[in-house]
Amino acid sequence: MYKVKGQFLTIDMCTSSKSFEEDFFKKLVELSIKLNKPIPIAICISGLWINKHQEEFLWLIKQQENGYLQITWVNHSFSHPYFKDKPLEDNFLLSNKDDFENEVLEAGKILVSYNIAPSPFFRFPGLVSDQTLIEKLKDLGFIPLGSKAWLAKGEKVQNGSFILVHGNSNEKAGINLIMPMLPELKLLPIEKAFLLHDN
Repeated sequence: MYKVKGQFLTIDMCTSSKSFEEDFFKKLVELSIKLNKPIPIAICISGLWINKHQEEFLWLIKQQENGYLQITWVNHSFSHPYFKDKPLEDNFLLSNKDDFENEVLEAGKILVSYNIAPSPFFRFPGLVSDQTLIEKLKDLGFIPLGSKAWLAKGEKVQNGSFILVHGNSNEKAGINLIMPMLPELKLLPIEKAFLLHDN
């Protein structure tokens, strides 16, 4: 991966009973209008979030269709399992490795049902995985998408950073940090991070 002057904004949409971060997404749209160009973002989306938040999901699609957001849709598993009482090594998708392929493929099917072509990227829930799941993911033809700038965890933004915030209202700290940064960031499509040359 070559060095880039800019950042990649990734927004996780894990399963949640809460409404999405409306002010945050609307600020991205406002920024697009101000700059007169679509804002590139990657939305890492779980199947259950789509099923439970159809109206909000359709709103996001509309912003893409209207040319305000340039969205790369990233598979974030179907159910995004999480258990408060389990250690990381037995949590998230590590809690049931036998169901991993189904978790990946079902989320993709939901995106396709909305006429969305899924990207080749996959974000592990919680950024938790092991070598077995990574190999299974590669066998399915996906590229794991990590982050070293998870804002709510105090990680800093630099050139080339994959910024991670949650757009599902489950982690306000990250949204509070990213909002004042948005006008100053040079956001790039995540596909650009995987190109061999900066044209």
